[in-house]
Amino acid sequence: MKIKKLLAIVLSVVISVTVSSMLLTSNVFSTEVGDKAAAIILDDIQASGDIIKQSILSKAEGKKYILLEFMSITCGPCVGNLPNLQKLNNDRDLSAVAEIRMISIDRNQKLVMDFLNKNRSKIDYSFSLDLLREAMKAYKITATPTTFIVDENGIVIYKHLGSYDEEIMSEIKDVLLK
Repeated sequence: MKIKKLLAIVLSVVISVTVSSMLLTSNVFSTEVGDKAAAIILDDIQASGDIIKQSILSKAEGKKYILLEFMSITCGPCVGNLPNLQKLNNDRDLSAVAEIRMISIDRNQKLVMDFLNKNRSKIDYSFSLDLLREAMKAYKITATPTTFIVDENGIVIYKHLGSYDEEIMSEIKDVLLK
């Protein structure tokens, strides 16, 4: 009788551990469409140059979406996306519904600030520093640029890896204006 109880307990533990492992590893490789977006607090660089702590999911009142772009200042496609993000940000219809936030995964704050100062005319949207790569880890970023669109419920509704062309710009507009 004691052996049956012990075997039942062991079997229960094995099944529980197996199911838990499957659930934990099912999404270990990346954040995908349908996942809950992580609300990591980062240093947000204001247009004035001041730095404030802010959630990467913060958006102005009335905005429905947030577009997150993970980038590195040494990444050619990331730098190439700057004018495209600027176009999206300057589009009245899009800017009325979406907050754009660039997240630098670079670890050298001085180099990032120099980059930002040199490119300020192309970056008039939110820009956050992920010096400790907390957001990068939370979103499981493996390559830059990686773009997410998060809805008002905090759910990822769009994901794109790489630079933008007109087709991708059109996809992003379609998601944000539906």
